[in-house]
Amino acid sequence: MPECIACGNEFKQSGQDYVQCKNCNSFVYISDKTAEQENLQYFDGIYKVNISFAEDIKKRKIFDSFESRDRHLRRSIREYFDALMKKKEYLLSSSGKLLEIGFGQGDNLLRLLKHGVDVYGMDISQTAVDKFRERYPMYADRVECGTRFRKKVSVVYCCALFEHLDNPALFLEDVKASLAIDGILIIDALPILNPHPSDFTPRDDISFWKPCHRIIYSRSGLEVLLKKNGFQLDGYGEEDNYNYRVLSLHLRKGYQDITYLRNPCLHDARLPGSWIFRRICSQALKVHSLSLYGIFIFRKVA
Repeated sequence: MPECIACGNEFKQSGQDYVQCKNCNSFVYISDKTAEQENLQYFDGIYKVNISFAEDIKKRKIFDSFESRDRHLRRSIREYFDALMKKKEYLLSSSGKLLEIGFGQGDNLLRLLKHGVDVYGMDISQTAVDKFRERYPMYADRVECGTRFRKKVSVVYCCALFEHLDNPALFLEDVKASLAIDGILIIDALPILNPHPSDFTPRDDISFWKPCHRIIYSRSGLEVLLKKNGFQLDGYGEEDNYNYRVLSLHLRKGYQDITYLRNPCLHDARLPGSWIFRRICSQALKVHSLSLYGIFIFRKVA
Protein backbone atom coordinates (compact mmCIF):
# COMPACT_ATOMS: atom_id res chain seq x y z
CA MET A 1 0.00 0.00 0.00
CA PRO A 2 1.48 3.42 -0.94
CA GLU A 3 2.36 5.82 1.85
CA CYS A 4 3.11 9.52 2.28
CA ILE A 5 6.74 10.37 1.56
CA ALA A 6 6.66 13.04 4.29
CA CYS A 7 4.90 11.48 7.28
CA GLY A 8 4.49 7.80 6.38
CA ASN A 9 0.68 7.82 6.43
CA GLU A 10 -0.76 5.03 4.24
CA PHE A 11 -3.03 5.72 1.26
CA LYS A 12 -5.97 3.65 0.14
CA GLN A 13 -5.77 4.98 -3.41
CA SER A 14 -3.39 3.86 -6.12
CA GLY A 15 -2.79 4.75 -9.77
CA GLN A 16 -0.51 7.31 -11.37
CA ASP A 17 -1.63 10.63 -9.98
CA TYR A 18 -1.24 13.00 -7.03
CA VAL A 19 -2.97 11.99 -3.80
CA GLN A 20 -3.27 14.34 -0.83
CA CYS A 21 -2.23 12.93 2.53
CA LYS A 22 -5.02 13.24 5.10
CA ASN A 23 -2.45 13.40 7.91
CA CYS A 24 0.02 16.14 6.84
CA ASN A 25 -1.76 17.48 3.67
CA SER A 26 1.25 16.93 1.38
CA PHE A 27 0.47 15.84 -2.20
CA VAL A 28 2.27 12.61 -3.20
CA TYR A 29 2.66 11.30 -6.75
CA ILE A 30 1.75 7.63 -6.96
CA SER A 31 3.63 5.67 -9.63
CA ASP A 32 4.55 2.07 -10.44
CA LYS A 33 8.10 3.24 -11.24
CA THR A 34 10.70 4.66 -8.88
CA ALA A 35 11.70 8.31 -8.80
CA GLU A 36 15.24 7.32 -9.79
CA GLN A 37 14.02 5.50 -12.89
CA GLU A 38 11.73 8.26 -14.08
CA ASN A 39 14.02 11.18 -13.21
CA LEU A 40 17.11 9.57 -14.74
CA GLN A 41 15.21 8.84 -17.93
CA TYR A 42 13.96 12.40 -18.15
CA PHE A 43 17.12 14.31 -17.21
CA ASP A 44 19.57 12.10 -19.07
CA GLY A 45 17.49 12.82 -22.16
CA ILE A 46 17.69 16.56 -21.44
CA TYR A 47 21.46 16.59 -20.84
CA LYS A 48 22.22 14.60 -23.99
CA VAL A 49 20.75 17.42 -26.09
CA ASN A 50 22.47 20.77 -26.40
CA ILE A 51 19.48 22.90 -25.45
CA SER A 52 19.64 26.42 -26.81
CA PHE A 53 16.10 27.73 -26.77
CA ALA A 54 15.96 31.30 -28.06
CA GLU A 55 13.90 33.84 -26.14
CA ASP A 56 11.44 36.20 -27.80
CA ILE A 57 12.80 39.67 -26.94
CA LYS A 58 9.34 41.25 -27.01
CA LYS A 59 7.91 38.61 -24.66
CA ARG A 60 10.87 38.98 -22.30
CA LYS A 61 10.25 42.74 -22.06
CA ILE A 62 6.56 42.13 -21.37
CA PHE A 63 7.37 39.55 -18.69
CA ASP A 64 9.99 41.74 -16.99
CA SER A 65 7.63 44.71 -16.92
CA PHE A 66 4.81 42.76 -15.27
CA GLU A 67 7.17 40.96 -12.90
CA SER A 68 8.51 44.33 -11.74
CA ARG A 69 4.94 45.45 -11.11
CA ASP A 70 4.28 42.25 -9.17
CA ARG A 71 7.33 42.83 -6.96
CA HIS A 72 6.03 46.33 -6.18
CA LEU A 73 2.53 45.07 -5.36
CA ARG A 74 3.87 42.35 -3.05
CA ARG A 75 6.87 44.20 -1.63
CA SER A 76 5.63 44.08 1.97
CA ILE A 77 5.40 40.27 1.99
CA ARG A 78 8.71 39.80 0.16
CA GLU A 79 10.94 41.44 2.76
CA TYR A 80 11.52 38.31 4.85
CA PHE A 81 11.93 36.13 1.77
CA ASP A 82 14.55 38.49 0.33
CA ALA A 83 16.39 38.54 3.66
CA LEU A 84 16.52 34.74 3.67
CA MET A 85 17.86 34.78 0.10
CA LYS A 86 20.73 36.97 1.31
CA LYS A 87 21.36 34.61 4.23
CA LYS A 88 21.46 31.68 1.81
CA GLU A 89 24.04 33.42 -0.38
CA TYR A 90 26.13 34.26 2.69
CA LEU A 91 26.12 30.62 3.81
CA LEU A 92 27.06 29.41 0.33
CA SER A 93 29.98 31.79 -0.04
CA SER A 94 31.50 31.95 3.45
CA SER A 95 30.86 28.73 5.38
CA GLY A 96 33.91 26.68 4.45
CA LYS A 97 33.71 23.56 2.31
CA LEU A 98 30.44 23.26 0.38
CA LEU A 99 28.76 20.40 -1.49
CA GLU A 100 26.04 20.89 -4.10
CA ILE A 101 24.02 17.72 -4.67
CA GLY A 102 22.17 17.48 -7.97
CA PHE A 103 24.11 20.26 -9.71
CA GLY A 104 22.49 19.45 -13.09
CA GLN A 105 23.87 21.68 -15.82
CA GLY A 106 26.20 23.26 -13.27
CA ASP A 107 25.36 26.96 -13.59
CA ASN A 108 25.28 27.59 -9.84
CA LEU A 109 28.29 25.36 -9.22
CA LEU A 110 30.31 27.24 -11.84
CA ARG A 111 29.28 30.61 -10.39
CA LEU A 112 30.53 29.61 -6.94
CA LEU A 113 33.76 28.13 -8.27
CA LYS A 114 34.52 31.32 -10.19
CA HIS A 115 34.05 33.28 -6.96
CA GLY A 116 36.63 31.13 -5.22
CA VAL A 117 34.26 29.06 -3.08
CA ASP A 118 35.61 25.67 -1.94
CA VAL A 119 32.69 23.82 -3.53
CA TYR A 120 32.18 20.34 -4.95
CA GLY A 121 29.31 18.89 -6.97
CA MET A 122 27.60 15.50 -7.05
CA ASP A 123 24.90 14.23 -9.38
CA ILE A 124 23.29 10.84 -9.99
CA SER A 125 23.49 11.45 -13.74
CA GLN A 126 26.84 10.41 -15.21
CA THR A 127 25.86 12.37 -18.31
CA ALA A 128 25.59 15.57 -16.24
CA VAL A 129 29.03 14.92 -14.70
CA ASP A 130 30.64 14.17 -18.08
CA LYS A 131 29.11 17.26 -19.68
CA PHE A 132 30.39 19.50 -16.88
CA ARG A 133 33.91 18.05 -17.11
CA GLU A 134 33.85 18.47 -20.89
CA ARG A 135 32.81 22.13 -20.68
CA TYR A 136 35.01 23.06 -17.71
CA PRO A 137 38.07 20.78 -17.65
CA MET A 138 39.79 23.07 -15.12
CA TYR A 139 37.15 21.99 -12.59
CA ALA A 140 36.96 18.31 -13.59
CA ASP A 141 38.09 17.14 -10.15
CA ARG A 142 35.31 19.11 -8.49
CA VAL A 143 32.44 16.92 -9.70
CA GLU A 144 31.57 13.25 -9.37
CA CYS A 145 28.70 10.85 -9.88
CA GLY A 146 27.06 9.28 -6.83
CA THR A 147 25.04 10.00 -3.72
CA ARG A 148 27.51 10.07 -0.80
CA PHE A 149 30.46 12.47 -0.64
CA ARG A 150 33.72 11.19 0.81
CA LYS A 151 34.79 14.45 2.47
CA LYS A 152 33.26 16.34 5.38
CA VAL A 153 31.63 19.65 4.45
CA SER A 154 30.08 22.54 6.36
CA VAL A 155 27.13 23.08 4.04
CA VAL A 156 25.15 20.82 1.73
CA TYR A 157 23.08 22.66 -0.87
CA CYS A 158 20.43 21.28 -3.18
CA CYS A 159 18.23 23.24 -5.54
CA ALA A 160 15.10 21.92 -7.28
CA LEU A 161 16.03 18.41 -6.14
CA PHE A 162 14.30 17.38 -2.90
CA GLU A 163 10.85 17.18 -4.48
CA HIS A 164 12.20 14.65 -7.02
CA LEU A 165 12.88 12.01 -4.34
CA ASP A 166 10.48 9.28 -3.31
CA ASN A 167 12.84 8.09 -0.57
CA PRO A 168 14.23 11.30 0.95
CA ALA A 169 15.33 9.44 4.11
CA LEU A 170 18.15 7.80 2.11
CA PHE A 171 19.16 11.21 0.75
CA LEU A 172 19.19 12.69 4.26
CA GLU A 173 21.30 9.76 5.50
CA ASP A 174 23.91 10.58 2.85
CA VAL A 175 23.73 14.28 3.71
CA LYS A 176 24.28 13.57 7.41
CA ALA A 177 27.29 11.40 6.58
CA SER A 178 28.79 14.26 4.56
CA LEU A 179 28.06 17.06 7.03
CA ALA A 180 30.33 18.07 9.88
CA ILE A 181 28.89 18.58 13.38
CA ASP A 182 26.27 21.40 13.32
CA GLY A 183 26.45 21.37 9.53
CA ILE A 184 23.83 23.14 7.44
CA LEU A 185 21.47 21.70 4.81
CA ILE A 186 19.92 24.24 2.42
CA ILE A 187 16.94 23.06 0.39
CA ASP A 188 16.28 25.66 -2.30
CA ALA A 189 13.53 26.09 -4.91
CA LEU A 190 11.33 23.56 -3.11
CA PRO A 191 7.67 23.57 -4.17
CA ILE A 192 5.78 23.94 -0.90
CA LEU A 193 2.03 23.78 -0.45
CA ASN A 194 0.33 27.17 -0.10
CA PRO A 195 -1.52 27.16 3.27
CA HIS A 196 -3.87 29.88 1.99
CA PRO A 197 -6.66 29.69 -0.64
CA SER A 198 -5.40 29.14 -4.20
CA ASP A 199 -6.72 29.78 -7.71
CA PHE A 200 -5.17 26.59 -9.09
CA THR A 201 -5.58 22.82 -8.76
CA PRO A 202 -3.00 20.02 -9.08
CA ARG A 203 -3.98 19.73 -12.75
CA ASP A 204 -2.97 23.28 -13.70
CA ASP A 205 -0.34 24.28 -11.14
CA ILE A 206 3.08 24.02 -12.84
CA SER A 207 4.74 22.52 -9.74
CA PHE A 208 2.61 19.39 -9.94
CA TRP A 209 4.97 18.00 -12.59
CA LYS A 210 4.33 14.35 -13.49
CA PRO A 211 6.38 12.22 -13.03
CA CYS A 212 9.33 14.32 -11.88
CA HIS A 213 7.93 16.00 -8.77
CA ARG A 214 7.16 13.12 -6.45
CA ILE A 215 5.74 15.25 -3.65
CA ILE A 216 4.53 18.75 -2.93
CA TYR A 217 5.30 19.04 0.77
CA SER A 218 3.20 20.88 3.29
CA ARG A 219 5.39 22.85 5.68
CA SER A 220 4.39 20.57 8.58
CA GLY A 221 5.05 17.44 6.52
CA LEU A 222 8.53 18.67 5.61
CA GLU A 223 9.40 19.52 9.22
CA VAL A 224 8.20 16.12 10.43
CA LEU A 225 10.36 14.34 7.86
CA LEU A 226 13.51 16.37 8.59
CA LYS A 227 13.10 16.16 12.37
CA LYS A 228 12.68 12.40 12.16
CA ASN A 229 15.97 12.24 10.25
CA GLY A 230 18.03 14.42 12.59
CA PHE A 231 17.59 17.97 11.29
CA GLN A 232 16.23 21.07 12.96
CA LEU A 233 14.65 23.97 11.06
CA ASP A 234 16.83 27.09 11.24
CA GLY A 235 14.85 29.36 8.91
CA TYR A 236 12.60 29.37 5.88
CA GLY A 237 11.00 31.65 3.32
CA GLU A 238 8.12 31.12 0.91
CA GLU A 239 7.19 33.16 -2.15
CA ASP A 240 4.25 33.01 -4.52
CA ASN A 241 6.60 33.13 -7.48
CA TYR A 242 5.42 35.26 -10.40
CA ASN A 243 7.07 33.01 -12.99
CA TYR A 244 5.25 29.98 -11.53
CA ARG A 245 1.93 31.80 -11.88
CA VAL A 246 2.64 32.67 -15.52
CA LEU A 247 3.61 29.06 -16.28
CA SER A 248 0.51 27.73 -14.54
CA LEU A 249 -1.74 30.04 -16.56
CA HIS A 250 -0.13 28.65 -19.73
CA LEU A 251 -1.21 25.18 -18.60
CA ARG A 252 -4.72 26.36 -17.79
CA LYS A 253 -5.06 27.84 -21.28
CA GLY A 254 -3.99 24.58 -22.91
CA TYR A 255 -0.31 25.21 -23.70
CA GLN A 256 0.80 21.82 -22.38
CA ASP A 257 4.33 21.99 -23.81
CA ILE A 258 5.20 24.60 -21.20
CA THR A 259 5.70 21.68 -18.79
CA TYR A 260 8.72 20.63 -20.86
CA LEU A 261 9.90 24.06 -22.04
CA ARG A 262 9.72 25.64 -18.52
CA ASN A 263 10.24 29.17 -19.92
CA PRO A 264 7.26 31.33 -20.96
CA CYS A 265 9.39 33.80 -22.92
CA LEU A 266 10.65 31.38 -25.55
CA HIS A 267 10.21 31.99 -29.25
CA ASP A 268 8.33 28.77 -29.94
CA ALA A 269 5.29 27.93 -32.07
CA ARG A 270 3.89 25.82 -29.22
CA LEU A 271 3.53 28.90 -27.01
CA PRO A 272 1.16 31.88 -27.32
CA GLY A 273 1.97 35.00 -29.31
CA SER A 274 2.77 38.31 -27.62
CA TRP A 275 -0.85 39.56 -27.45
CA ILE A 276 -2.14 36.49 -25.54
CA PHE A 277 1.10 36.40 -23.55
CA ARG A 278 0.49 39.96 -22.33
CA ARG A 279 -2.98 38.96 -21.12
CA ILE A 280 -1.48 35.98 -19.26
CA CYS A 281 1.16 38.19 -17.60
CA SER A 282 -1.52 40.68 -16.55
CA GLN A 283 -3.76 37.96 -15.13
CA ALA A 284 -0.82 36.48 -13.19
CA LEU A 285 -0.80 39.61 -11.01
CA LYS A 286 -4.17 38.64 -9.53
CA VAL A 287 -3.95 34.88 -8.92
CA HIS A 288 -2.48 32.73 -6.15
CA SER A 289 -0.51 29.51 -6.70
CA LEU A 290 -1.27 26.19 -5.06
CA SER A 291 2.47 25.61 -4.66
CA LEU A 292 4.91 28.27 -3.43
CA TYR A 293 8.66 28.67 -3.99
CA GLY A 294 10.35 27.67 -0.74
CA ILE A 295 13.84 28.01 0.73
CA PHE A 296 14.54 25.99 3.89
CA ILE A 297 17.65 26.01 6.07
CA PHE A 298 18.14 23.05 8.42
CA ARG A 299 20.88 22.29 10.95
CA LYS A 300 22.17 18.78 11.64
CA VAL A 301 21.38 17.93 15.27
CA ALA A 302 21.76 14.14 15.41
